[in-house]
Amino acid sequence: MNKINLIIDRLKIEFLTPAVRAYFYFLSFKSYLISLLNRDSILVNKEYDSDHPVLLLALYEDGKLRLDIVRLLECAKILGMYSVVVNTKKISDKERNEKSNLLDTYIERYNFGRDFGSYKCGFTYIFDKKININCKRVIMLNDSLYYDSDRTLNFLNEMLNSDVNVLGATENYEFNYHLGSFAISFSNNTINQNKFIKYWRSYKNTDIRPTVIRRGELGLSKCLIKITKLDQIKALYNQVRLRKFLEISDKNIEVLGNYLSHPESKLWSKHLHPNEMLQCYLEEKEIHPKKSQSSIKMQTKITQDLEENVILVTSIREAKAFLKSQKFETDLEKFENFVASKVVFGSRFGSQIHANSMIFLIMGLPIIKLDGLFRGVWTEIDMKSFKDNMSTRNYDELISLLYSKPYGFHTLSGWKRVAYSIGYL
Repeated sequence: MNKINLIIDRLKIEFLTPAVRAYFYFLSFKSYLISLLNRDSILVNKEYDSDHPVLLLALYEDGKLRLDIVRLLECAKILGMYSVVVNTKKISDKERNEKSNLLDTYIERYNFGRDFGSYKCGFTYIFDKKININCKRVIMLNDSLYYDSDRTLNFLNEMLNSDVNVLGATENYEFNYHLGSFAISFSNNTINQNKFIKYWRSYKNTDIRPTVIRRGELGLSKCLIKITKLDQIKALYNQVRLRKFLEISDKNIEVLGNYLSHPESKLWSKHLHPNEMLQCYLEEKEIHPKKSQSSIKMQTKITQDLEENVILVTSIREAKAFLKSQKFETDLEKFENFVASKVVFGSRFGSQIHANSMIFLIMGLPIIKLDGLFRGVWTEIDMKSFKDNMSTRNYDELISLLYSKPYGFHTLSGWKRVAYSIGYL
């Protein structure tokens, strides 16, 4: 019956897709017309002086700013950053006055163009005010992320104090390779390139999600490749950093190995359990204990131990203990290398902010994508992992936001489910 339902769902999606696409183009055009009648409101406009780095922050916040966003702005102030905040909703006058010490420029605009519409607004302001001329760096962020307050200050500091022209937080291997547009740091040289300025001034807003990805994320990457060398476009959390972190100590291998995702999973985050890892290793290496050599009796014992005990392994540390109990001490280092290679290999697929969210969090990255459950890339196992690696306050805030957008394929129906399935929601 489930297979029949899946076939029916697939047929519905195929049949309704043209109509849903047409409807979204109509809605986008309608929003475009309304946006022509709505001017951006610059509600806070403090003078920019010296060469302070800039935080360009795109928000969708109503009434009050989220607590993690407030803490992000506080960290930016500690580092001497000038904030340009663009909001597609409205916060109260009281909230704006209470947070006036954190808001250097605050703009409210009609909600058209998604995050890239707000980025365009912010960069246009920066160019018009000539802030880009002396500004050391611009860090571009948005509130599609949750910011873990215990890690945010160090993250911002690293993004600021880089010699790389373009530094993203993470990489993305979907479509063409590109940096995740939710967190990118640009050097002074980059933001003063004519092609960079032209890209933002000529960028055409749209509410069509696939078009935003093409014009925005991929289009920006193409622009950056034209104006800077490839070795000057990097991600702060990439395979190189991951490999170096694993090389620091055996403990890091044990910890990260417990959160390994299965790279072939369409949902990116299907966990490769430590007992599966151990089983894969034993099968690949065809391990035999030294003392038994070709002993049939010992081989029978090994088979029984594998069947009875491997399934009980719940962590990489327990897997190592199991190998040791079977007199495989010489294979402990090989097993660690095996685990490390699987961790690095798994980092080469899909969207890194989703696939490696827990691994990068442990390494120090504070940002967590808030559509993880909605896209179906995380499960309840991931929620438990977040709880184990975050403070209670941050975890409580995070799951409140995550559960406000549950898995779309299960909760949406009708044309919205079709839109979700084809990437328009």
